[in-house]
Amino acid sequence: MSLNRRPPFGYTLLMLALSLWACTWVSYALTDGDSALFAAIGRDMAVEGGERWWVTQWAFQGEVAWFVEHPPGAFWPNAVLQKLGFCETSAPLLANALWLWLLIAALWSLAGPLAVSMLVLHYPMWKYGLRAGLEIPFTASVTLAFAAWRSSHRFAWVILAVATAAAFFTRGVFGALIPLCLLLDLFRTSSKAPPWRKAVLAMTLAALFLLLFDFWQSRISGRSFWLAYLQKQVFPSLETGGTPHGNRGSTLLYYGGRLLLYSFPWWALALWGNLKKKASDPDAIRLACFWLLVLFLAVIVPRRQGSRYLFAAFPAVAWLAAMPWTGAWETRKPMYWKVATLLALTAPLLMILGKGILSKQDAWQISAVQWRQFRHQNPGTEPIFGDFAPHDDRSKQFIRFHSGRWALRRGRPQAGLWYQPLERPQAWAEGEWKGTRLWLTDLGALWRLEPLQDGRLHLPDAKAPETPPDPSGERR
Repeated sequence: MSLNRRPPFGYTLLMLALSLWACTWVSYALTDGDSALFAAIGRDMAVEGGERWWVTQWAFQGEVAWFVEHPPGAFWPNAVLQKLGFCETSAPLLANALWLWLLIAALWSLAGPLAVSMLVLHYPMWKYGLRAGLEIPFTASVTLAFAAWRSSHRFAWVILAVATAAAFFTRGVFGALIPLCLLLDLFRTSSKAPPWRKAVLAMTLAALFLLLFDFWQSRISGRSFWLAYLQKQVFPSLETGGTPHGNRGSTLLYYGGRLLLYSFPWWALALWGNLKKKASDPDAIRLACFWLLVLFLAVIVPRRQGSRYLFAAFPAVAWLAAMPWTGAWETRKPMYWKVATLLALTAPLLMILGKGILSKQDAWQISAVQWRQFRHQNPGTEPIFGDFAPHDDRSKQFIRFHSGRWALRRGRPQAGLWYQPLERPQAWAEGEWKGTRLWLTDLGALWRLEPLQDGRLHLPDAKAPETPPDPSGERR
């Protein structure tokens, strides 16, 4: 009996084709700041080409800045698809769908279709699964690495090396999850001949990929990317340890609570099933536990708090939950096994179609629609309205994406004073505005929006802005 049996070829090919085709016509909205930012960076790669594929930039504090918050690996597929002719709105979704299928294939190879079906029933899969973010690319890379580690294929070490490098290129230091788990597994495995040679070869090749990337970056920019990344992103996250926000409590409680909440009932099923039944593969249980433990320790140390950092733990939970039942279902309950197989292979298409339906109510897309409507009704003008996120620089990336004006002006762009609409979408039609101000870098003409006493919007003549208000943001 093989737990990694191949999926039905015809149905798999059909679901893959339908899901990728759906990516080209589903109305895809950038539903969060990270998606807007990363889609914009991928667009810049495709349009500008050359060194922009290695040295990425973004709008930061009114300037064009070197983007070192994350490595560029997750942006490359988006840029490649745009170079191949896909439009700027479908390419990010299509790239993420390809990563999603890689995650499904890797977990299928590692643990079988039952684990995949349990994974797609996790709530975060539907929340983060179709963003143009880092969660799916990183999780797919980690899962593929462990599938290659467990594989006896002759060239599995090459796949392990590529997957490890991909994990570093998408999530930076979180990629260390893989070598740490392999090291723990080598010392604790029940095998009489631990595969040290496989681990050393794979990690050496992965390190070579990372060093070559840094060497090429240094030649272009004059600075080491990995050093700049550590200084800008990693070290500041460690400054305040485990309790970054006094009003939010400990990261231990934060992530522990979310892990139990978002992976329920699968963690309970994993505990009950593995305690009830004798483990048929203790090495698999041990590796999955290492996976969970190392990732959990990695997310509670920094001062950042965000549920998305836990995303890569859910395949491990699904793997543990499926272990006690996989063999019995495959041999004695074929109908259950077929249902799990169909669910695992159909989920990506359902997620993409659901994304198109739910995104219509998203504030980011509402902002884009409002902006397009105003442009259509007022030709020749370029103000941008909408419920932007409070993060100034992410808002700029949203503007860059939806306005179609990608190239930042050299030098310091002018700053403008903007007003957000009310929370109610119909406030746009009614002309009601609230006075919350955002500092944004506009890439075209800048307007200052002044509300009248009746709450309606007054649009002055298009012209360069007057002396910018006090940057402190205090109301005049």
